Amino acid sequence: MVSLTTDNVFLSGANRRDDFIINPEIKLAALLPVSELNILKLSLGLSYEYFVKNTSLNSGAPLVSPDSELVFHVFAGDFHIKLHEKFSYEQTLVLNQMNGDQVRIFNFNDVGPI
Repeated sequence: MVSLTTDNVFLSGANRRDDFIINPEIKLAALLPVSELNILKLSLGLSYEYFVKNTSLNSGAPLVSPDSELVFHVFAGDFHIKLHEKFSYEQTLVLNQMNGDQVRIFNFNDVGPI
């Protein structure tokens, strides 16, 4: 588990807000021998970012690590064939200044006013 502190959670020039972020993470791996040489491998990294002070930034979905993958190793004679798919889900926050004094945060899942 990683804990982070930031003095500008919204990356804004005005009205800076600090926060404490808790980031638990788990990595899982599974290996399944299909035959004597051929194997199926799955690796998956899951994490979550919890904002202690600014709870409107908390997401309802976990983040999937970019190094997660599904791999099938096939050995046929003198050939080694590797079939693989890498997948990830990450949430990136973007700020947008609205009319007046209202600032909104736009994220992958939802829109929330600050």
